[in-house]
Amino acid sequence: MSNTCPTCKNGTLKPGTTTVTVEREGALIIFKEVPADVCDNCGAYFLNEQISNELYEKANRAIKNGAQVEIMKLTA
Repeated sequence: MSNTCPTCKNGTLKPGTTTVTVEREGALIIFKEVPADVCDNCGAYFLNEQISNELYEKANRAIKNGAQVEIMKLTA
């Protein structure tokens, strides 16, 4: 598998962390320090399936509990 960034085609994907914003049903949920493969050129990030599922579960729970804006550090 190539580590070349599929977005910019010039950078290399490297393990790191990023901030992910989920906006749904009028709510804004921000996750900080999310493990991801991050491009060293353009900053695009790619999440694995497990992390993606965890983010959406936590976002859905926050929205269900009435959050309109929530910022949390992802503890994977």
